[in-house]
Order: sequence, then structure tokens, then C-alpha cells
Amino acid sequence: MLKTFSMKLVAIFFPLSCGLLLAAPELRLATAALGPVYIAAGRNGPTQNVATTNIGDGSLSLSASANTPWLTVSIGASNAVQIALATSSLASGQYTGVVTVLAPGAIDAPQNISVTVQIGSPVPASLDLYVQPGGSASTTFSTATTLYATATNPQNGPVLTITPMASFFEPPLSFTITATASAGTPTGNYSGSVVTFDSASAADNKTISITIHVTSQPIATLSPASLTFQLAQGAPAATQAVVFSNSGTGSLTLSVSASTAAPSWLSETVQGNDVLFTATPGSMSPGSYPGSVTILSNAANGSFVIPVELVVLTPGPPVAAYQGVLDNALFAIGDPLAPGGIVAVFGEQLSDTVTQAQSLPLATSLGGATVLVNGIAAPIYYASPGQLNFQIPYETASGPAVVEVQRDSMTGNSVSITVQAAVPRLLPLGIGSYGIALLSDNVTFAIPTTPGIPSRPDQAGVDTVVFYALGLGQTSPPGQDGQASPAGQIAPAQFVIGQAVFATTGVTVTPAYAGLTPGSVGLYQINVPIPANSPQGSAVPVYLAMGGGVLSNRVDIAIQ
Repeated sequence: MLKTFSMKLVAIFFPLSCGLLLAAPELRLATAALGPVYIAAGRNGPTQNVATTNIGDGSLSLSASANTPWLTVSIGASNAVQIALATSSLASGQYTGVVTVLAPGAIDAPQNISVTVQIGSPVPASLDLYVQPGGSASTTFSTATTLYATATNPQNGPVLTITPMASFFEPPLSFTITATASAGTPTGNYSGSVVTFDSASAADNKTISITIHVTSQPIATLSPASLTFQLAQGAPAATQAVVFSNSGTGSLTLSVSASTAAPSWLSETVQGNDVLFTATPGSMSPGSYPGSVTILSNAANGSFVIPVELVVLTPGPPVAAYQGVLDNALFAIGDPLAPGGIVAVFGEQLSDTVTQAQSLPLATSLGGATVLVNGIAAPIYYASPGQLNFQIPYETASGPAVVEVQRDSMTGNSVSITVQAAVPRLLPLGIGSYGIALLSDNVTFAIPTTPGIPSRPDQAGVDTVVFYALGLGQTSPPGQDGQASPAGQIAPAQFVIGQAVFATTGVTVTPAYAGLTPGSVGLYQINVPIPANSPQGSAVPVYLAMGGGVLSNRVDIAIQ
């Protein structure tokens, strides 16, 4: 039986790497990130050089700019990007700036280079670690020079360890300091230390005072620790989330401090363990507007100050991010894209508003935006200033291709992608390594029984499991761009159960159906009868195999 499945695709930007040869220059940078560059306090850092290459035709006409005054940028010999580090006035700490390299008319331009500098010693003078009885907590620091370290444990308290994450003799080095409290450790504060020595940098030889807080209260951690919004003047409001988690005991509660006023352009909402920040640029002049918000909690480690910056951009044409066209399943680095696939393009000023398609067939314009793939307008699911979700047209040939965004009669830059006939991607559930795999009721997930989620293990020899996927390519009969899929549009494939990455055995199953999900656009389903001889367990790996040795990612299901 074929099933329908609706979902909201949420995208997070991860890089993609691909190549293209067309009749236009095409920009490549030797690196997109520099640092950390270790610099003594009161000194300027050494000039950094990033080589550029034109892998297309014609020639590059380069210019560059930086978003912070301690970076000075120029284009040198052989089109190298020269970055001077005017850091003498910076206080001790770590700083990151961004250099933008422009190449008008070139594919895959503009591109950014992040530059991170560490001013003064990266070895902390003191640390506070919070841990519950029977638990552990860790923190990491990195150095530019070889050093040694020893730990002194608190008396009758937790155990401190310091572990190198690379060879002691090959800097840069990363060290992890861990405090472990046994289950019977009384709550309270314990003092220990770590001594670093024999570093060529005298500032790195020090005693790190460490206070270990053993507590039965909640212990809060957050990600990310800061936020930056980049919005055009007059653009609609945008929202980002800071997610808190609790590594301690009890329930974590959060609130926004009323004693510290947030910037007028920023509002905050607490939803459970998430804090939602909404920035509204309105008619603000282009420029950078820093601010901060204090989040209070009942955790042992107290309140958190979250820096928030709004960068208001001058209104202009849409800008798609280099390596910013990604499939909506894994958003994986280096993945090609398939005809008919659901993908996202990330960037700036892509749309005039935030909206999503309300009916089928999908239109090729939404929120004032149009996406062109090799000059062909693509059906669009969702539009916002920072992201467009669209379908790669089925007629897109395998090989290199170019994506452009048009908005309000303005055409943006060109970014490259690689297209492959099929790039199957089983959709992850977002819980561990499990996939979106439903039992015959189309409600219950084939994972271990989990409170609050309709779930139970699949019964081998009894159940059929429906997996959902993207990127299986064209079907028979052919799918149509933006059109709701009728029943029976097949994408031949085999399903393998119980074969891990390095295993050599597994059960191969011919699906009862593998093809487009009826009533959907670009969504595929694979109906798999789970045979009686399937491996059993709480996390059995499965994957999809298509012609030509094309394999999907692996996800887990529970089988009993």
C-alpha cells in the first residue's frame, strides 16, 4: 500500500564542494578559513596570503573587503588575497573576522574567508567545571607550541585529567581537561589545578586554577553561544534559536532578564529549552549593530550573556552563498544533486518575504524570487530572504550546472553544482541515527519504544516498513516538474538490511514499492517487507542500493 507523508523541511547550512567548466571565469580560493593565528598581546600579526585560481575561462577581476577594522585586505601579485592583521590594540582573547572576495561576472563569487586570531596566551588562567555525582565535564584549549601538563586532584573529591588530542610534539595542540565525580561524591565546590610547562611561549607556562562544582541542580549548556543576523534594510523579521540542554539533574527553566534591556530591533521568546531571537531591521541604516541578552536559569552555572549582532545590508540583488546549494536530507559536504531532488539555496536578499507554497503544482516564482538551474526556472516550495527550497528540474542533465536567483527583476550571482542521475538519501528522523521509517499504520516509527513518540520495533517476517527519501531521480513513468505525483511512478532499487559500513553480509530485499510518494513533489518512499531472517536489534543499519553501484546513506531501525 502506498502512503502519503507530509513534513516541513528545515535547513542548516553546511558546505558543498563541486567543480564546473563553463565559458566564464570561476573562482576558487586555496582556503576559506585561516587560523587561529597566535599573536602576542600588543603586536600586529603576520600578513596572511590566500591564493586564488580561475578554473573557468577568461580572467578574474578581483577585489576584497573586510568586516572588521583589524583586517586590511588587498589583491597582490598573481591575484593572491593579502590580509594584514592590525591586532596591536586588541585585548587578550580570540577574535574572528570575515574577508569577502569579489569577482564580478565569475561563477562561485563572492566567497568568504574567515580569519581567527588568538591574542595572548590561549591557556586559561582559571576554569569552572560543573558536574553531577556520577558524571563528568570537559573543556578544551589549543596552543601553538609544544607543552607538557600535569593535573593535581582535589583532596577527597573529583578526579582531574588532562589529555592531548594530538601528539605532544606536533603543534598546534589541543588539550581536554576533564573532571569526573564518582557517584558518591558529596555536592560542593572542590579546588584543583593543572600546571602547563616546557612551552617555548613563556606565557603558556602557568598554573590553571580549576573549581569543580559538584551539584544536584540542573547544569545548562547552550548552542550557539552568539548570534549574527544579516538582513537587508526593510527586509522582514528573521528568527534564530539558541538551544539549551541540561547535563545535570532536575528540570531546567529559563527566562529573559528584565534588568538588561535588549536592543530595540531584537525580541526574545522562551519556548521550553529554546530561546528564540527575532531581529527586525525596519528602516535602520546599513551598518553593524551589536547587542546582548542575558538569559537567567535555575542551573548551577547561573545566567548566560548571549551576544547578538544585526548587520543591516544595503538593498541589492540576491546573493547565493558559494557552496550553498544543498540537498534537503543531509546537507552533506560534497554531495551532488539529483534531477527532481528537493534542495535549498542559502544566501542573502533571496526573497522579499517569508512564505511557502500553498498549493500544487508548484509555481516557479514565490516571494518575488525565481531560481534558475542552467537557465530553467525551478519549482519553489519555500522562500525567505536567507533560503529558498526548490526542486531541481527533471530535465537537468548530469554533470556541472549553474544555479542563479532572480528577485524583483534583478539577477544574482551564479553558483556551481554537480548533478547526478540519482543521489538517494534516506531521511533522518533526528533521533540518534534512526531514519524516518513508519510501520503500516503510517504513524508509528520503527525505533525502540520511546516515551512521547509513537514507536515500537519492527517485527521481522510480519511488518512492512515505509522509508522516506529524496534524490532517487527520474521515475517510470516520468515525474513532472512541480507536479503532484500519481501512484506508480517507480524508481527501481534494492534495500539492504543489517549491513554496516565495513560489514560484508546483509539481507537484500526487493521493495514492494520504490518511487515517488503519491500526492507529493520530489518525495520518495520505499516500502520494505522485513524478512524473517533479518538481523535483529535496537539499531539495525539499512540502506538503499540503486543501479550503477549508487548507494544511499545508512540509517537505523529497530527489528525484533
